Amino acid sequence: PRWATGDSSELFDADELQTFEIDLPDEALAELDASPAAEEYVEGVLRYDGETVEPIGVRYKGSIGGFLGCTDSPNPFDPVGPKTCTKLSMKLKIDWDDPDRTFFGVRKLQFHAMNLDSSLMHDRLGYWTFREMGVPAPRANHVRLVVNGEFVGVFLLVEEVDGRFTREAFDDGSGNLYKEVWPIDASGAVPDEDEWLEALETNRDEDPDVDIITSFATELLAAPVDERPAVLERWTDVDTLLRTIVVDRAIGNDDGPLHWYCMPECAPHNFF
Repeated sequence: PRWATGDSSELFDADELQTFEIDLPDEALAELDASPAAEEYVEGVLRYDGETVEPIGVRYKGSIGGFLGCTDSPNPFDPVGPKTCTKLSMKLKIDWDDPDRTFFGVRKLQFHAMNLDSSLMHDRLGYWTFREMGVPAPRANHVRLVVNGEFVGVFLLVEEVDGRFTREAFDDGSGNLYKEVWPIDASGAVPDEDEWLEALETNRDEDPDVDIITSFATELLAAPVDERPAVLERWTDVDTLLRTIVVDRAIGNDDGPLHWYCMPECAPHNFF
């Protein structure tokens, strides 16, 4: 099949509005709808351009913002209970029963519902702006989603940030990729090894070590304030770092490395 040999450029072809069809047993769909915030996979089938991929894993995805107003929970910060919105972001696990299976080169598909964006354009333009400024960022493309024969709506297919992404985005993308961990935490300490390993998104099966990120964080914390720019120059691509900050602030990103939530501990969310 074409999906087994093609590359990811087809998925993010801005000239096309592709349709993805997901088929689920009624009881499996009912299980998802009963507790979407549980983010538990069920088994299903994907149909695309006349071809079939099966079986795959299917679940809803998101955090508080993704489920806001979309479950019958009376507490917006605790989105328990059954689904109430027509659309919810979804994730498909292509390698559900075969770790080597890919779909146009990717192992997971992320469909963002964009329920809080009536324009349906903010995320796509944000990712595009990062890339135009030379900052590695996911590709994104609008698609149609059909579930059990019913058109659900227009979603944003967003590229998964994983080892495949890092290998394509960087000259040497074989290093560790971490999610939602800061070099120095809110208490002013360097995270311990277990925290880094828990945040690791790549190289989990390769006896990983966290020496590079720990050494950077330790040196940065120990340096006097006026010497920290020199530490950054030794350890980071300062130009890309500044471009990242400029775009993040220009697009008003409220869910990334520079937006800190305090509930009660303070930390940023949704960044790599």
